[in-house]
Formats: sequence, structure tokens, C-alpha cells
Amino acid sequence: MTADPLQRVIFIINYGHNKSWAVGIMFIALSAFIAALPHFIYGPGQDALHIIQSQITYNQTSNKGSSGELCYAPFEPSCEAEDEGVHVGPVVFLFLGQFFVGIGSSIYWSVGVPYMDDNISKKTSPQYYAVSYIVRTMGPVMGYPLGSLCLSLWINPGESPTISPKDPRWLGAWWLGFLYIGTGLILVGVFIVFFPHKIPETLQREVHQVAQMVAKEEKYGGKRAISYFVEAHRSTQTKENPSMKNLFKALKRLLTNKIYMGILFKLSSFVLGSIAYFSFMPKYLENQFMKSASQANYLMGGSMAISTVLGIGLSGIIMRSWRPGPKIITGYLTFITLFLGVTMGSLMFVGCPKLNILGPIATVEGSVPPSCSLDCGCTDRFEPVCSSDGHTVYYSACYAGCSTVDTSLSPPLYSDCRCITNSEAIPRLSTSTLTVGDVNEVYRYNDNNTSGKPIDDLVDLVLQKSDDNQWGPWAVRGYCEESCDSMLYFYLTIVIVSSILSASGEVGRVLVLLRCVADRDKGLAMGTMIVFISLVANIPGPIIMGAVVDSACLVWDTSCGKEGNCWFYDSEQFRYIIHIVPSIFMFISMLGDFVVFYHSDKIDIYGEKDPDDLNDGGKENEMSMKETNLQVEKPKSQLEDTLAFTT
Repeated sequence: MTADPLQRVIFIINYGHNKSWAVGIMFIALSAFIAALPHFIYGPGQDALHIIQSQITYNQTSNKGSSGELCYAPFEPSCEAEDEGVHVGPVVFLFLGQFFVGIGSSIYWSVGVPYMDDNISKKTSPQYYAVSYIVRTMGPVMGYPLGSLCLSLWINPGESPTISPKDPRWLGAWWLGFLYIGTGLILVGVFIVFFPHKIPETLQREVHQVAQMVAKEEKYGGKRAISYFVEAHRSTQTKENPSMKNLFKALKRLLTNKIYMGILFKLSSFVLGSIAYFSFMPKYLENQFMKSASQANYLMGGSMAISTVLGIGLSGIIMRSWRPGPKIITGYLTFITLFLGVTMGSLMFVGCPKLNILGPIATVEGSVPPSCSLDCGCTDRFEPVCSSDGHTVYYSACYAGCSTVDTSLSPPLYSDCRCITNSEAIPRLSTSTLTVGDVNEVYRYNDNNTSGKPIDDLVDLVLQKSDDNQWGPWAVRGYCEESCDSMLYFYLTIVIVSSILSASGEVGRVLVLLRCVADRDKGLAMGTMIVFISLVANIPGPIIMGAVVDSACLVWDTSCGKEGNCWFYDSEQFRYIIHIVPSIFMFISMLGDFVVFYHSDKIDIYGEKDPDDLNDGGKENEMSMKETNLQVEKPKSQLEDTLAFTT
């Protein structure tokens, strides 16, 4: 979806009042409800309906028999029904949702950040930015566990399909999270309406600034009264109102600001790599470590929450307590980029062994389809099953040679599988949720057993209770749960450490951005940054990465001759792609870091220099106090520069 970044081009500059925050929040709330509409208008989709309908039809006929993709009984999809169910409407709704959420969220950067910077002391701003960014970042981070909760539910929560959440065909309740978010945002928007235009501390600071101007006027023999400076402040406000003339002047100041342009290049390159990585990280965790979509979102959200709080909190403490200079801050930011680039590249070597799936494709070099199922008439429909040895995965029950299935169990149990020769061990299922009492007892015993006592007697008990006293070689739907958790935890540890280090520079990065431009240009600087990053990073990033990741797909959904989602990736190729591409862009972004570091001694981070010591471009103003005295006869432009704070 590129609607969110595209709308930022329309919202290129925002001089709005802080009350517009409420309008922006309402836009985001509206977008959430719009994004959920496709589910209520068009339903869960043909795939979900087919899964449930197949289950209902089969349960009405028999609990044991031939159903679905079985040997000698291949799956035959109803292509006519699927063709009739294709709609452009859902895409339009999602596009509109992203469009409106972008309008609302852009207000935070172009109005919210300058508003906060103007209403707090520059000496204490690090701690406020730390708290603000922790809260702001925790929003997207908490979205992952919310997404995990919603995706763990079936797309129609009132129904209970026979497949588990780890099944690649599982469809979670994606729409449910939008309703929660939209409702919460409406409540927040009402609260934001009561925010004051200026907080009392800001008014006191403005009075103090005017008093300083009066004192300076008296020092150099000026005779103007306080009313003159008040009028000068009002004229400054009028000058800062948006117009094409002022816009081009402000843009020229920004484009000739070397520090700002260095930041712009660094952020656009870095975001291009990082957004490509984080957009596909949940899918990567699913494929590489065999986790469900809900588990992948939960793991990602949890790791990002920890790193965000620790990193930004540490950044605020350091900036507040030690107050490092601009050279130290920008040098540290350069080191962070270097560290992240090296770490991202090294993560390509952390992963699990490739999963060997026996079927029509070779997931591992040298793998061949089982000859025992060549005459079964199997299709290319991907429904992986785990054999009774607990290790071997077949492309489908048909390729395992299974001829019967018992759907009274969840997940369904396939039997009479002629390609499975070892049926002695109980399979380690990818889910332990079963519906038959005896089978439940087996897995409860298996989970709670710490004595090492064999469970063959319980397995035999279940086998004896089947209709014909013998299931035969059998398999269950889903992947075998081969443990690779040690590598997963090692991987997440590296990600958390890297994220902590990255977040530890967040406060310094924002302060450098705000201090390298004139106060009156802060809103435009933030808005221009959003537009530029959207055009060169947010839009092409996921598109480029998606195309590259698709090249690693081994199994596509080709129902009715149409290519759909990817069901299974080459895990090794996927691992290389998702880490090499972001690493390259991170190293490229260091060029911007070098430019900022070289010119950073011109930045006043903590407001310790006189406001007249910096001009619009961020360069030192070498005008001496004597030269300032000669300007008394033309004080208005000087006052406009001095009193150029956002109101």
C-alpha cells in the first residue's frame, strides 16, 4: 500500500494550530473504520468459506472417510465461485484508509513536534523528547501483540475451522484490530481538543524574550516603547503565515543548509533499508523458525517494546545528565549506523536448517517426490502434513499416500498413508488443541510428563478406540514441530541489542534536526522530511523488497490458474535477501552521517548561544555587538529573527 506516503505529498507543509491534532486523530480513527469495512461488506472471502463449508459438508456425512486432497481423491476447487468473488472494492477501502491515516499522522511531525519544541526549554528538552518518543514508538510496537491476538482468532470468530493457526491457509481476524484502534483514537481526539494554544510556561518565556529586547534597545540608546516590540511580534506572526513567496524562501533556506540535507540523505537511505526489513520480518519469522503469524507478531512486538523503552530511556538520561556536544552526538549517530549495518549483514548467518518437504517441488537439493504417490493423481494444492514419525513433512496428505481422514480431530488425522513406513512414534504436532478426549489425554500427558515414562500405552489406547482398531500409518495436518528455538532466541537477542543501540540515539537525532534550522522553519523542515522520505523510501521500499522476496518463493497459491499468495519460501535464500538488502542501504546512509558530523559544530543543541548567533541557514553570524548597535535604526528585521517562535 502506497496511499499513506502519497498523501504526504499533498500535506507538504502544515502551519496549523495545535487544535488540528484532534482533526488529524479523527482522520486516523475514520481510516481505521474504513479499513475494516471490507470484512463486513464482502465477507471473509472464498478461501475461508471453502474451508468451513468443506468441514460442515464432511461432518454431515461421516467422521471418517475420503475428503479433500487425498490419494485417488484430489481436490477440485470451484473456480466459478471464486471468479465471481473477485472485487476491487476491498482494495479501494484499504487505499482510502491508508490515505486518511497518513493525513492524520503527518500532523504529528509538522505541527506536534515543533509545538512541543516551542513549549519546552531547550535545556530540558531531551527528557521530554525521550518520554514522547517512548510513548509514540510504543504505539506501533503494541500493535504487534494486538495483531497477534487478532490473527490467532479465525476470520469469523464464531466459527471453528479444522486447521490450526500454523497452517499456511489460516485466515486471522485481521479486521478486528482496526475497530479497537478506531474506538480508542476517538476518545483521545476528544481529549486533545482541550489542549491550550500555549502553555503558561511558554507565555512567560515570550515575555522574558520581549523584555530582553527592550533591555537591549535601552542599552544601545533606543527610545522605542514595549508596544513597538509587541507590534513587531505580531508582524512576525503575519509574515509566517503560509504563502507561495514565503514557502519558496523557506525551501531555499532548507536546501542550502548542508546539515539538514545531510540528515535528509541519511534518513531516506536508512529508512529505505529498515522499512524493507521490518515490513517482512514477521513473514520471515514464520518461514525461518516455523512460527504462526500470531506468534511472529507477538515475538516482534515484544522484542521491539523492550528495545524501545530501554534505548530511548537511556538516550534521554544521557542527554539530560551529561549534555554531550554536537560533535559527540553526531559521531555517536555515525557509529550506530555502522554497527547496525554490520549487525544486519551478520544476521544472514543465523537461521534454521532448510525444511525438506516431500512432494512435487525440491525444497532441499536432491529431494525427489515420493514414488509411492505417483498414481494418486495429486494436484499442486499445498496442504502440508506431518507424518507419524514426527519429522517427515509431506506436501499434502495426497503425496503421503493417505486415503482416509478423520475430521473429528483438530487438526484432522489422515490414515492409511502408504508412503509413511514408520508409525511407531507419536508425532510432535504444530498444535496441541484436540477435540477428542482420548487424544487430548495423550497430549496432556506428553506436555506434563517429566519422569520420562514412555507413553506407548496411551498411544495404543487411542489406536484401539478407533473404529477398526487400526489407523495404519498416519499423519496430521501442519508442519512437524522441529525445535529451532535456540537459534530463534539468539536471533531475537541480536535484534534487541541492535534496536536498543539504535533507539539510544533517537533523542539526539531529533535535537540535531530541530536545531540545525531556524525556529520559523521547523514545521516546514519536518514536513519536507516526511515528503522526501515517503517518496524515496516509504513508497519504493516495500515494493522493491516484496519483489526481491518473491524471488525466493517455492510454492505459490495457483488456485484456478491464478497466482495468489506465497505459501512456502526457500528459507536460505529468504534469509540472505532480507538482511543483505537493508545492510547495503544502511552503509550508503553513512555518507549523510559524515556530512552532518563535519558541520555539526555549528549546531546549538541546548540553546546556550544568543539567538542572534545563528542565521536561517544554520551558519554562525559573525555580526559583532558593535554592528548590532548600528542596526538600531532598522530593528524590525532583527526583531523578526529574534522573535521567530511558533504561535
